[in-house]
Amino acid sequence: MKLLLDTHIFLWWNSDPAMISGPLRAAIAEPANEIYVSAASVWEIGMKRTIGKLVFAQRIVPAVLGHRFQVLPITGEHAE
Repeated sequence: MKLLLDTHIFLWWNSDPAMISGPLRAAIAEPANEIYVSAASVWEIGMKRTIGKLVFAQRIVPAVLGHRFQVLPITGEHAE
């Protein structure tokens, strides 16, 4: 199964997985599943960190990859 995590689910997974419902937590933890975090979420975390609305001490992309997730790129066609 392929799963695309939104920003807050990634943040919870990174800091407090208990905030995520049991079935979704199990799906994310399942090694057979492909887990993606959008480049838009990476951008959102970076922007919120820059303006002081979010504390995220790690480098964002290495944090995503460290959980065996993949960064899903955004093209102009996606944005349109």
